[in-house]
Amino acid sequence: MLITFCGYEEDLKIVNMRLIKTDSPRESAECLELGRGVLWRHIRQQEAVAELGMDALAFAEVPTFMDHAMERVAAILDVPYVKVLEFLPAENSFLLRAGRGWQNATVGETRISADKTVQTGYTLASGAVMVEDFGVEQRFTAPELLIKHGVVSGISVPIYSINKPYGVLGAHTDTVRRFTEYDISFLQSIANVVASVIDRKRVEVTLQNSEVRLRKLAVHVEAIKEQERARIAREIHDELGQALTGLNMDVHWLAGRLAKDQTGLSDKVRSMGALIDCTIKTVQHISSELRPSVLDDLGLGAAILRVVDQFINRTGIRCDVDIAMDDAGVGHKGATAVFRIIQEALTNVTRHAQASNVSIQVKEDSGRLHVLVKDNGIGLTETDIGNANAIGLMGMKERALEIGGSLVIESGTENGTLVRLDVPLISDKA
Repeated sequence: MLITFCGYEEDLKIVNMRLIKTDSPRESAECLELGRGVLWRHIRQQEAVAELGMDALAFAEVPTFMDHAMERVAAILDVPYVKVLEFLPAENSFLLRAGRGWQNATVGETRISADKTVQTGYTLASGAVMVEDFGVEQRFTAPELLIKHGVVSGISVPIYSINKPYGVLGAHTDTVRRFTEYDISFLQSIANVVASVIDRKRVEVTLQNSEVRLRKLAVHVEAIKEQERARIAREIHDELGQALTGLNMDVHWLAGRLAKDQTGLSDKVRSMGALIDCTIKTVQHISSELRPSVLDDLGLGAAILRVVDQFINRTGIRCDVDIAMDDAGVGHKGATAVFRIIQEALTNVTRHAQASNVSIQVKEDSGRLHVLVKDNGIGLTETDIGNANAIGLMGMKERALEIGGSLVIESGTENGTLVRLDVPLISDKA
């Protein structure tokens, strides 16, 4: 009878040879038991790799996963010392990032030489290394950390991150031990899992940093836009508005000095006066749309009432408003953001909702401002709400985040759309 198991023939060769040569039932039983032990060890290694691969998806932080992996490696290989070293090219050294069993070392502080004449540096440069006895090793010397702990045998493998080596994973004992190629293969598999977690975290951090930079850029752009709107609104109101007012006064002065028999000229002057009046109203509307002066002069509550009046006059849709707030608690920056969000919500009702009624509630409670804008229209789908091309909705959410608030949009085909804004009350006079 021969023992076979795919991939482990070399490990079982000696056992099989003993089985072939022996006629002793006792020795045969011992060989079978030894063979079962070999197979069981490799099965445990494979299971551990698979389990750690699944665990890698559950751990959010790299150090926590590394500690977990070190415990598994120590248990499976039955070794007292395990370590993960991060390579620091600028210092040509390794930093102890995770470990088990090291009494004279501190994770995050202890450094080890990365020179190629030392076992750690040799591993990073040449690949997996197996040492049966450091006392007779000729290829390299043992790092000071191993010497202090009386390490005699060990294996180490490189950890390869994306496009560059991350460091070294090692397992060591303080007694002479002959590790196998399958132990090396197991340790390299664990190193690969560790590398995948490191790479995933790096990608996540990169994406988060990109998101933060983009958000800061968006906030900066919105601030500049708001400043430009205010500047243009003032110039239109002050320069163009005053010029039109002066022109209107001149036209009225001219009309008062025309002879009664100059009916044709009088009609023309009156027509000019009417056109100027209409243009003045248009200028006031454009100026108000750019930056409503009432927001700066009378506060958020008055600005909301003004935009609601404009909404009703433009659309004919009924709008119920309930405001109970103190403008001073919102601040300039917060008032602008809240006003723009409500303005955009009403614009969406005009364009998409097909509603006949809108209600707006603005109330203070427990140091926060709660805003609800609800319509009885056709509602939005989840796809509409999450659509990356929905610039208006994205802008509303960004404005809410900018002032430390949150924006939730709830919708259904029967209940219309609900915009729920919640922001902290602050005193921002900037």
